[in-house]
Formats: sequence, structure tokens, C-alpha cells
Amino acid sequence: MQTQLRPLALGEILDRTFQFYRKEFILFVGIAAIPNGIALVLRLLFASLKHAGSAGFALAAIFGLLIMFVVNLVAQAFAQAATSAAVSEMYLGRKTTIGQAYATIRGRIGDMVGILLGLGILEAIGFICLIIPGIYLALIWALAVPAAVIEDLGFAECRDRSKMLTEGAKGRMFVIYLLVLAVTYGVLIGIGMILGLVGVSVIGTNFMRSFAYTVANECATFLGTAFVGPLGMIAFTIAYYDQRVRKEGFDIQFMMQSQAAAAGGTGAAQ
Repeated sequence: MQTQLRPLALGEILDRTFQFYRKEFILFVGIAAIPNGIALVLRLLFASLKHAGSAGFALAAIFGLLIMFVVNLVAQAFAQAATSAAVSEMYLGRKTTIGQAYATIRGRIGDMVGILLGLGILEAIGFICLIIPGIYLALIWALAVPAAVIEDLGFAECRDRSKMLTEGAKGRMFVIYLLVLAVTYGVLIGIGMILGLVGVSVIGTNFMRSFAYTVANECATFLGTAFVGPLGMIAFTIAYYDQRVRKEGFDIQFMMQSQAAAAGGTGAAQ
């Protein structure tokens, strides 16, 4: 998808987000489904041990929450980083695949896990402090992951980079967050209700206390994450480039470097 690099209105950012998602639906769902599918299998394994009353579950229960937290964190690091890499390629008019997106972030997963964990802890502390500080931190660091992936930055660097890029644009970040949350939870609730109705019709009123309910709940979370999870990172990666266009003249820089590359010079900007 060839993208015209220019400053975008908020509505255009959101419209382009859904354009990218519709055009490369399989790409984005595939990127999200791989790590979240592995996490799903592990969550179902723990659930089955608990349901069966396995002797091994006693040990699993001790570390279960911590293990699943780490598994889910790693899955999100994979999915968000690879999605941002794929959107970057699309935004700059280049084709990409699931494999290429993951190849781009190869060797950086440890860094991405640290970035998501560090930002999450700081934002959680902010939310504990009367909520408003947490919202503020989430807004100023909204572009940290795209900055880390595209510019190969570490924790402190991507945090500072995002703070600089979001200066004067926190309202735009807030609206994007609201839309993504509304769509995500809307889909999750919808899938959960459908699976719940199917379960009750097949199993009966005992469905809510059965292992099948746990499986259905986990599958609903997986489907929602795989299908709508990429939307947020698509939107924020587009917003990242838009802020670079506005603050740094990235559109002119990209055009000049593309022309130089076509003439046998250096590669295009990132």
C-alpha cells in the first residue's frame, strides 16, 4: 500500500488504521495469533491440571500466576513489536509478510519485554496515584513501542522519544486509546456472549461451573486478542509516523532518501 506522507487529521489516522487492517487482515491476525495461540495452549494446560485435580497442579498453582503473567507479557511483546514492524513497512509503501515482520524483531524480544514491563509498572503506579497520573503517562508513552521497534531504541530512549513526539498531541492519543478500548472490549464481550450461549444450550445451566466454560472463556480471549488486538498498534504506529511528519519533516526526508536510493545512494529512511 503506497502511502502519501503528509500530516493527517485524527479522523484520517483512524480511517487509515481500518484501511490497513482490512487490506492485510490475514497478515495482522496471523502476527497476533502465533504468540497468543501459544499462550492459549499454556493457559488451557494449567486449567486442565486444576480441573483434573492433578498432583502436579499444587506446584503449578504456586508459580501459575507468575508463569502466566510472563507468558502473556512475552506474547504481547512479540505481537506488538511484529505488528509495528509490519505497519511501518506498509506505511512506507513496502510489502511484508508474517515471517518478515518477525524477522525484523529477531534478537529484540528481550528488550521489548523489558520495555512493556517497565512502562506497565510505571503506568500502574501512576494509576494507583489517583488514576490521572497513570492516564497521563499512558498518553505520553503511547508511541514508545513503535519508536523502540522502528528506531531500535532502548527503554529510556523510546520513553523519551515518545514523550517528545506526543507533545501537543495527547488529545489525539487519548481518542485513539478510547476507540481501541471500545472496539476491543466490545468484540471480547460479544464473542464471550456467543460462546456462553452455545455452551448453555449444549451443556445446560451447569456450563458456568464446568471446564468447558473455562475453555470457552480462554478461547474468547484468544479470538478477541487475535482479531482486534492489532488495531491499537496499527493506529499508534501510524500516529508515530504522523508526529514525525509534523515535528521533523519526515515526509521530506523520506522523499529525498527514496530518490537517493533510486539513484544508487543510501536506503530509505526508517
